[in-house]
Amino acid sequence: MTCSACSAAVEKAVGRVAGVQKAAVNLIMERLYVEMQDDTPVEAVVRAVEKAGYGIEAVQTEKTLRFGVKGMTCSACSAAVEKALRRLPGVSSASVNLVTNTAELVYDPGKLRPSEARAAVRKAGYEPATRADLATLRTVASTGSPLAPETFEWVYEAVAPGCGDDGLHLASISGGTDLCACFVCGDPTSPVHAGEIQRPALGMAVEVVGDDGKPVGPDVRGELVCTGPFPSMPLGFWGDGPLGTAGPKYLAAYFDRFPEVWAQGDFATWTRHGGIVIHGRSDTTLNPGGVSIGTAEIYRQVEQVPEVLESLVFGREVDGDVQIVLLVRLAEGRSLDDELVAEIRRRIREGCTPRHVPALVLAVEDLPRTRSGKLVELAVADRVNGREVRNTSALANPEALDAIARLPELRR
Repeated sequence: MTCSACSAAVEKAVGRVAGVQKAAVNLIMERLYVEMQDDTPVEAVVRAVEKAGYGIEAVQTEKTLRFGVKGMTCSACSAAVEKALRRLPGVSSASVNLVTNTAELVYDPGKLRPSEARAAVRKAGYEPATRADLATLRTVASTGSPLAPETFEWVYEAVAPGCGDDGLHLASISGGTDLCACFVCGDPTSPVHAGEIQRPALGMAVEVVGDDGKPVGPDVRGELVCTGPFPSMPLGFWGDGPLGTAGPKYLAAYFDRFPEVWAQGDFATWTRHGGIVIHGRSDTTLNPGGVSIGTAEIYRQVEQVPEVLESLVFGREVDGDVQIVLLVRLAEGRSLDDELVAEIRRRIREGCTPRHVPALVLAVEDLPRTRSGKLVELAVADRVNGREVRNTSALANPEALDAIARLPELRR
């Protein structure tokens, strides 16, 4: 682009794309900035530019996240929150507005999940109950992944004291985008226990079963299943046989493991309170020495190590057994020395069991994730163990898989 007429033509062409809210060209930088809805395909924007007679050299997708940070009263408060947010991976800018008590950050969705922004505010030492009027707050609901016990504790220590006489209900949930519903969720009529999801959702015949498909009791790990139809149950997959029928891909995804029983693919345990703990995906469950271990248990301990920004754990197959490998991405300026490795292993041993302690702790520059920001344990395990990695097109950074596979410690 060489003139204002060029930029105007590009802006006009892109502005016509359905879902595009704003398009602006910077002639000096030769860049096109587009604000669009989440479901607007990037390919549609690229085609519009090319149709206008111009080319696209590279595409960088970023999102803007805005959320409230109530009660900030001074520049020191806002500076602490901004500093914590700017340290997050994939964040290109972060700002706090003291007048509106909001934070805004522009980030790469392939490198950051919104839940990590919430955790960053928590680690910054911000306590809403001491700085905001929360008298009308009754419920805090959390989705995306089950909350760690430490996050429950933070909410009740830093938020709940400022709420009204009725107290605060913290509701963690677990379900699926595919079913547009929760299998287990919060219950405002019963107590909340740290690290637990309170009850099965209404209309859901939820069970935890063993390998034989039979229900298990409290404190026994198994597969989370639904033994009967539920209101939002999908009828099938698009393109998987005639519309409205249960095609082979649909049946393989949910009903192969236990006939006529929906298997969600989560590793879970009933508690003696009638609640449930989600340990992670069952297809990524670790089995060192034949003992099943959920990855979520390890993550909950590693999250408490301030030097670690994020981590991924998987099983490496060695001589007929499974070796636990923990990959960590460290904060800027930190290195994985013997002291830090010992601290990580100590936390896991004391917070879980000796069986949970990884045989290898390795530092990496990046961890592979989907375009929606979810880390892919199964893809790493398949790549390291010599199996075909399925659906690599869904990964935002497939090159991270190759970098992990090249680590000398994993090639021995």
